[in-house]
Amino acid sequence: MRVAVYGGRHFNNVAAIYEALYQLVDELDDLLLTDEPGAGTLLVQCANSLRVPYRIITAQWLLHGQEAEMRRRRELINCKPDMVMLLPGDYDDTVAMTHLCSAADIPIWDLTQLPFALLSGRHQLGGTEPEPHETPF
Repeated sequence: MRVAVYGGRHFNNVAAIYEALYQLVDELDDLLLTDEPGAGTLLVQCANSLRVPYRIITAQWLLHGQEAEMRRRRELINCKPDMVMLLPGDYDDTVAMTHLCSAADIPIWDLTQLPFALLSGRHQLGGTEPEPHETPF
């Protein structure tokens, strides 16, 4: 199974990342990750420790400017994942990825409500949940 992971630039809940990936580890043939800090960094470490093959899809900010993220989303979809795992992140980016997945008939594993710690933010591990459609950053 090929799984693309999207979102989670500020995500730092190590236990949640390991638990999620561990649920898929026996079925994973390829993991598509972004080069963002947060979940991307944690997932590379997790994939290495579980010996899961992965590829990193980068956003070419210097070449494409504001279109770089949109192009990265399309590239993830063009890799034909069997599923997209959505992590907490920017609401507009999450909605855009959801629309692309829907158009390509790719199922989504929505983990956008997983808690994580954001310094000086309301959304803390064990804290109150944000209002619907509110991002913690």
